[in-house]
Amino acid sequence: DNDPLIPYQYLSGYEDSEPDIFKFSVLNWSGEFVLDWVANSYTCLSDKNIVVTPLNINHNGRPSSFEIKVPEGHRFRFQLKEETLIDRQVTRITQNPDGRQHPGGPPMGQEASSRTYKLIQIVTNEADYVGFEYVMSDEVVNLPSVSVTKEYNEEKIPGTIGQDWLNVVRSRFPYAIEYTNYTSTTQRLAYVHRITTGKEIIEFNSAPGRLDFDGTRQLNEITVKSPNNVIHSRHLFNYGYFVGHADGADTDNYLDYLNITKSAEELTHRLKLLSVQKVGEPSHTFDYFEEPLPKKTSLATDYWGYYNRVLSNASMFPNFYRFGLRYDTGLGNNKSADLMGTKAACLTGITYPTGGRTEFDYALNSFDNYFAPDMEYFDEIDTGGSFSLEVSDNNDGSHNTFEVVRLPELGAHFTGQIALSGPCVPLTYDQENIWVKVIKIKEEKALIWDRQPWQIGSILQDPANFEWEEIFDFAPGEKTETDFSKFIDVEYLENTPGLMVFEAQLADGCGPQNAAGESGFAAANIDYVTFGDKLAGPNEGIISQGAGLRVHAVRNYADQGNSKTNETVYEYEEGKLMSPLTFIDQYDSRAYFKYLFRPYLSNVVVCFSPQWYGTTTKINTASIIPYSTSASGSYVGYGRVTKKQLNVIDGTAGNGKVVTEFVNNPDDGAINFIGNGIFTSLPLTKHYPINGLLESSTTYDNNDTPVRRIDNTW
Repeated sequence: DNDPLIPYQYLSGYEDSEPDIFKFSVLNWSGEFVLDWVANSYTCLSDKNIVVTPLNINHNGRPSSFEIKVPEGHRFRFQLKEETLIDRQVTRITQNPDGRQHPGGPPMGQEASSRTYKLIQIVTNEADYVGFEYVMSDEVVNLPSVSVTKEYNEEKIPGTIGQDWLNVVRSRFPYAIEYTNYTSTTQRLAYVHRITTGKEIIEFNSAPGRLDFDGTRQLNEITVKSPNNVIHSRHLFNYGYFVGHADGADTDNYLDYLNITKSAEELTHRLKLLSVQKVGEPSHTFDYFEEPLPKKTSLATDYWGYYNRVLSNASMFPNFYRFGLRYDTGLGNNKSADLMGTKAACLTGITYPTGGRTEFDYALNSFDNYFAPDMEYFDEIDTGGSFSLEVSDNNDGSHNTFEVVRLPELGAHFTGQIALSGPCVPLTYDQENIWVKVIKIKEEKALIWDRQPWQIGSILQDPANFEWEEIFDFAPGEKTETDFSKFIDVEYLENTPGLMVFEAQLADGCGPQNAAGESGFAAANIDYVTFGDKLAGPNEGIISQGAGLRVHAVRNYADQGNSKTNETVYEYEEGKLMSPLTFIDQYDSRAYFKYLFRPYLSNVVVCFSPQWYGTTTKINTASIIPYSTSASGSYVGYGRVTKKQLNVIDGTAGNGKVVTEFVNNPDDGAINFIGNGIFTSLPLTKHYPINGLLESSTTYDNNDTPVRRIDNTW
């Protein structure tokens, strides 16, 4: 609707609808603050006793630095060091059957999408000073952010007799527009170079030359020395690379469209820390799960962007059938989470200079507030099929042909093309007998299957045999039109069982004539997918998995993995996905003629005259709900975590446990998991106190008896 209650520029994200939220974290303090637009001052949301002061405000009203003073009297100064600049933002029509244009967003270039202020100074309440210096990288070109949207507009008011045939078809067959949104960004990264205190200087020596990210730097050495340059210690960092494979489909074509050049190494390599050594001592070494990762543009990813090893994925779209939704976009893709793929390149062990070792084991996150199909989830959808109908080269009477498709309990989805072509002689030929029709028979009758195609037409004429309705009738037009060629892309979703009959007929006089090459035909090429007796979708009480990893167990050894000294196992309850998977947005909409010409006044006036009313459905490659701002960057939060110390002899929980409970409130939005809502870009409702705060901690002995409990009030 072009006349919403809330201005379009806010819904589209082109203008702010709320103040920016700044987050800070330094030593033992963290929180959020905003610019109060009314009072024109910065207010700390997390602690009213923390004072935030902007410094060096430029002509745009943007401070180049902030000072944050905590209640204890310590002062922390932050300076703007990094800006992510939008180099190019484009909305490109990639599928547009009828020429309708989508406006896209306003052109953007070199606009900052994010800013990072780095800590440059600490002054304690006793006047002690700590200073921070940085070195900047070269300009780096990030991989672009790309999303694809298919927009379906289906008219709710059926077409009437006398309308153009295309308008009539739209009333039953929605048409799709596909557009791709590209955002490419550049930035310069700030690396800590030196920390200076009254007693020591710590230097961080980094250098460019990374193969995995051109223009960035890697930390090679940390040196600790006195103010008069006497070296106290040196730590050396040794690196290698995770080398990925290039199997499966990818999105490299988007790089080409944006003229972004990435080397093969930059797309397949990822930096890997092998060891850290204090000079004069043995090293800390690191081991990783060695499942090879794909290239960074691979389509073998889950709903959250983690590798899932499904190399057959052919597009960025999820398979909507697996969510119980009848959209064939993404058919064949599997974007479910995979433990082995998600663990690829994760840290599995640390070996210490003493010879001891720690090993880590992981599991997928779990949650019960939204549904996400697992890798093996069976969606009970038949593979469907395809068929072609054609009647041609007939000059000896009318001919026709049929195709019958059985509709199972939940129906089927049909897509394809229908075409009619002439010439026809004489001018008075019976064009009313030239068509491609689609007929729905509401109840399946056995007698339909033991008849030849030429017999079906007479059977349909007897209402006693069948209850049927005409879904679609595509004909050439007026009788005086002797040379015609018409075709249309069709799409139809049938939700109930029965039979679907496709009929093509060509009348006498529309076949080959006396002149060579003259011919006519009526044809249809149709693909379809049938739904089984039960569609995929969420079941009550189901626990879904994905959205990254959690630590399952930590094992410590006295030597190289041979003598286990202790094992800690973590159990998780009340998992909640902080941001829902919402790939579909559906709402009622109207199309308007915005400019109307008034000939009696010889001018153009602006008015909004509704010309079309229907349903708009947008299908997206990425969830349209932004990641939760109350989850501190995490996908999943847990209400209760149990930490068990296992007996190293028999693996039982012989050393007690600690149960911790946390604040765990996902953001509230206006959309459920299938995305049936309006105003999707409005801010979500955020709950307080903020997520992750510790509510209680209870310690149990090895007899499962509580011996200590701490409760916190926020």
